[in-house]
Amino acid sequence: MASRLQQLRQFSAVLRKNFILQTRSRRSILGISGWGALVVQILLPVAFFSLMCIPKYYIQPYEHPVFLQSQEYDLDTKWWAGASPYEGPAYSSGGNARVVFVPDTPEVRSLVTRVAMAVSCPNEAYKRICSSASVTTFACLFGVKQAPAGCQDSEVCMQTPACYQSALNDHFSFMSSEAEVLQSLQQEPDSVDAVVVFPRAAAAADNRTAANTFASSSYSRSRSRTNVLAADTGDGLLLDYIISMNSSDVPPTQLLLDMWDVSPGIMPVPGNLLWEYRKYWFFMNLQLVLDRALLGGQQTNSSYPANLGIKIKPFPWPAKQEDLGAATAAAFFNLLLVYAFLAPTRAVVGSIVREKELRLREGMKILGLSESAYWWSWSITHWLTLAASGVLCTLVGTYPFSHSSLLFMLCFYWLFSAALISFSYFLSTLFTASRVAGTATQLIYALSMIPG
Repeated sequence: MASRLQQLRQFSAVLRKNFILQTRSRRSILGISGWGALVVQILLPVAFFSLMCIPKYYIQPYEHPVFLQSQEYDLDTKWWAGASPYEGPAYSSGGNARVVFVPDTPEVRSLVTRVAMAVSCPNEAYKRICSSASVTTFACLFGVKQAPAGCQDSEVCMQTPACYQSALNDHFSFMSSEAEVLQSLQQEPDSVDAVVVFPRAAAAADNRTAANTFASSSYSRSRSRTNVLAADTGDGLLLDYIISMNSSDVPPTQLLLDMWDVSPGIMPVPGNLLWEYRKYWFFMNLQLVLDRALLGGQQTNSSYPANLGIKIKPFPWPAKQEDLGAATAAAFFNLLLVYAFLAPTRAVVGSIVREKELRLREGMKILGLSESAYWWSWSITHWLTLAASGVLCTLVGTYPFSHSSLLFMLCFYWLFSAALISFSYFLSTLFTASRVAGTATQLIYALSMIPG
């Protein structure tokens, strides 16, 4: 019991000593010492964080109105995708799209025939009206305007090979492997709009080739392998497919993943990334005709694509307010966090190194001061100073960050103060002279914030 009372007295005495040093020392901050220096040390972070109020005051919030569009559009028309829904190779070549299919097998050719029917035989007459100035419908990219006059009816068009022969001959091509496609694209860049690869069909074709090669040396093993391949044929090999397009023609999904959470992006202005999703127009329409062809292969009459249509309209968006001033203030927060606590960090390190330099800590230990009492007294002294700054910084932050929790902001500043004190005590072990420690500490502290 007596030992605990002794430690408590030591702690109280050292704490009082720290308070006297904080309020009556000759140390100078901006030419001020004593109480004035302590007040400046507390208010300096507040002054820096007050700068966040400037963009909040001058930059007004942006009001997003309710976005609810009742009109819906067919996926294969341009009306939902803007005046220029696609600007890939087909656009630069006069509206003639070219799609390569891999591998070149009977199953793939049969499927592509139904794909040609799907793109060449739209179910609406206006989808055959094409313009030389811009892309109007997906069918216009595949020679629908070159079809004979009798192809206006969709059912008649699918039953007449001449109606979709242009797509098969001029717009679709076949290659045996992806390597062959890459070699062709290296020789003729920007000549293909999309490459459709059927991995399972390509693997089956490679296995079939290997089995046929192996047949010349072993008839019995070849016959067994052929039986296995025969069980894995038809449209089942085509259910998995990969559509590859030039990344400059289709925006990357990683870029848009977090952008749609901001606003609907209803304005097609240059640089508006929220408008970029409309550039999936060619990709989605190609995916639709492929799915129609695959579903058609499962119907009773498997010679025609499925009658499947998709309509699209923008997702409804409630009215919201985008606080651009708070977003701008938040962008400067990390930078202000560095400059605001440069002086307090220097003061913490300086007070510890100064006692080490003057051998005051050794003298107090000789007189019986315990290690825990010494460090706890300084920790509480420094934390209370930074905690006072944290309270004032929290009050200042209620203006630029009006929707943030007051309690969370206060806890952030207090926890940051505790972490900063621990970091400062670590830095104090690196120096023996307070004059050098002050300057070096500011540099090390600023550099330590760069990774974050």
